[in-house]
Amino acid sequence: MLHRIAKVSEGERVLIHGASGGVGTALLELGRLAKLRMYGTASAAKQDLVASYGAVPIDYRNEDFVEILRRQEPEGMDVVFDPIGGPNYERSYRTLGPSGRFLCYGYTSILKQGDAEDWRSEWKELMARPTTEEGHPVHLYTITGLKKERLDWFREDVGIVFSLLREGKIRPLVSHRIPLREAAHAQQLLEKSAAIGKVVLISE
Repeated sequence: MLHRIAKVSEGERVLIHGASGGVGTALLELGRLAKLRMYGTASAAKQDLVASYGAVPIDYRNEDFVEILRRQEPEGMDVVFDPIGGPNYERSYRTLGPSGRFLCYGYTSILKQGDAEDWRSEWKELMARPTTEEGHPVHLYTITGLKKERLDWFREDVGIVFSLLREGKIRPLVSHRIPLREAAHAQQLLEKSAAIGKVVLISE
């Protein structure tokens, strides 16, 4: 997402929603390597983690990220990564600068809304018109979709990530290691935002 789709450049301003989660911490880690100016939304208890990656933390429960970014970065964000969906998309659009790009993946708001139809209809709409009303490009990302449509890209990207891992340049953050038979517990951790980093299911 960061390089293949968003095509980030050193010094660009990025907003990462869900910054303390598995994908969020991966984006923070790769963003730090790319020398980006990063902002990350997370709960108050996870602010120090976000800051440890060199990002500016925003408490999404008690702070308005749109207003904060308007004050701190009046030129707007170059890229926004949003796994939340629903009303958060519209608010995220408002933070984009003239050359801003919007990347959506996942749709965690469905865990609270409980309405899969909202997710389906919104993604269909974005696929039909992949830009915001202001004309910013919108990219819908799924790793399974990329693997299916561009296997060559997928293989190259995985190779780069594992090279960074071997060289010790990235250290994926694992919150919990849970036996596969307890997958329901893993899902509960995700729904309650109780995990910091990745939740890994282990086959026995």
